[in-house]
Amino acid sequence: VAFVAGLVGALDEVAAALTMLSARPLGSGAPLVGPAGWLLAFAWRVGVRVARSSPCVKMVTAVTPMPPGGLPAASSGFGSGGPMHHVGALPGLPPHLRLGVTTSFLREYAERLGCDASTKSYTMREMALRATMSSMVSVAELSVEETSSDGYPRVGKASLFISHAHACNYLRMVDAIEAYLELHGLSKEWTYVWVDIFSIRQHQLHTDIAHIGQIELELAHVVVVLDPWDKPVCLTRVWCLYEIVHSLHPSVVLDLTVPRAERMRFVQALAHDLSAVEEQLCSFDARNAQVTVPEDKLVIHSLIEEHFGGRFGYVEGEGLSIFNEETRAAIRAALAACSWDM
Repeated sequence: VAFVAGLVGALDEVAAALTMLSARPLGSGAPLVGPAGWLLAFAWRVGVRVARSSPCVKMVTAVTPMPPGGLPAASSGFGSGGPMHHVGALPGLPPHLRLGVTTSFLREYAERLGCDASTKSYTMREMALRATMSSMVSVAELSVEETSSDGYPRVGKASLFISHAHACNYLRMVDAIEAYLELHGLSKEWTYVWVDIFSIRQHQLHTDIAHIGQIELELAHVVVVLDPWDKPVCLTRVWCLYEIVHSLHPSVVLDLTVPRAERMRFVQALAHDLSAVEEQLCSFDARNAQVTVPEDKLVIHSLIEEHFGGRFGYVEGEGLSIFNEETRAAIRAALAACSWDM
């Protein structure tokens, strides 16, 4: 058993290294390793997934405890093109932006406020804004001493960054996160998710969101909620696209999740024609993406130009085209991972 586990680990490390070299870092040019390297890495990753499905490896995994905080400090995954290595605390990142909450907190908070199945995430944000009016801190900071009925802390260091659209149903978003934890065997008691509604100080919104890239880099794992899966609202929102593109960093993994009600349709579509799903999800254009506050679009577009401009031969205004291309590449890689995970 130990030999098999060691062999799987070795294969995983080699594949992760090749995958990282074939990734396209944020705003970079050509990958360090070409298509052949990417295909080799992909083939080995498939081998690792098959090996991990064996009874021996499952037995080793089953007896490995989940540490407090959810995800282990160093893991690997085939998402945005690289292994998931947590880089530790980044200088300059405010401590409150490292806080996350459990999924039970997400549900209980909604119940406490009298929300129902029709409540949108933007309504939850407005409620969070009012709830923190006097304290001027985040909801997570206000709740840091709270524990669940079972005695588990409801707030802790986040390990998953959740990218979602505020225009979507709040409880469906929570359901999609819960489904992701179940699928990947993550502890719901010890996995703390970073959700902007609760982790950001809503009264200093623009100050906090300026750290989005740093937050994703430190957490090293971004999960995008597709709702509905075939016409996900998040891919029509500028802020969500901006969050997704930060996952292009080689140390960050990008994964996708859908509400349980969408899961069967999504899995069937992936199995039937992965390329068709890719085409459907990658038809977005950041130029046409929407924002709640019109001024935000100008801010984000300027940030995109700043990140993707300045290359040799760069033509002003082409930053958005490069942004679209690299965001689509990240989604395609995440879909490839989904086709094996689900």
